Amino acid sequence: MKSPAKIARELDWVHNKFGIRDFLFWAESSTLKPDWTLAVCDAIMASGLKIRFVVNSRPDQVNLELLKKLKQAGCWMIGYGLESGSEEMLKLMGKKLSLSDNRNAVRWAKEAGLLVTGHFVLGFPGETKASAQETIKFALDQPVDFAQFYCAVPFPGSKLYAQAKKAGWITTDDWSKFEQNFCILNTPELSAEELSKLRLEAYRKFYYSVRKLVNFWKVAWRLGGIRNLRSLSREFSGWMQQ
Repeated sequence: MKSPAKIARELDWVHNKFGIRDFLFWAESSTLKPDWTLAVCDAIMASGLKIRFVVNSRPDQVNLELLKKLKQAGCWMIGYGLESGSEEMLKLMGKKLSLSDNRNAVRWAKEAGLLVTGHFVLGFPGETKASAQETIKFALDQPVDFAQFYCAVPFPGSKLYAQAKKAGWITTDDWSKFEQNFCILNTPELSAEELSKLRLEAYRKFYYSVRKLVNFWKVAWRLGGIRNLRSLSREFSGWMQQ
């Protein structure tokens, strides 16, 4: 992990050389070490940089103080690996998270003035239509601004791959399909085709709900105005028709 001072210098260099003021801290979790995260925020503010940035985090690695400091430093959105809206699925995934952790993280982020993206995984072994619906309902009920619904992927080397390979659940040997936008597992509870339909249902229910849709357009307008709004609308509508 780089020192907070070095990170601030790099941000300043990119900002001054290329005129970039929007950044994504690309990490599985930018809050793994909260003290370090706070120090990064302090370094950014001390440098006088006027930038905006987005971070990712586990829900159980944040608190209100940390989220408020991120907001002060220029963070405008945080992405959480909420994973599921089912307590049972969280246990089966081995996430060591609870729905209470998820709810608190979202609530604190909103109190701090941050937008929230929720990342969810569907189709892990043990997933049923009922548990998938729990996840969809959780995403709709929580004040999450954006949602990503992924498919569980049996990446080689993972426990899931060994389990799926032994059970004969993997539907393809095309490695280009081993990514989170493709459903390639036929589990005893759900076929890959059924999961694909559930995933599309999740997106439609989330982004076509009146409350989420209104919020989505408000955010898009605030971030980029009419041009960005039209572009997002075209891309999203085209994807949803696939």
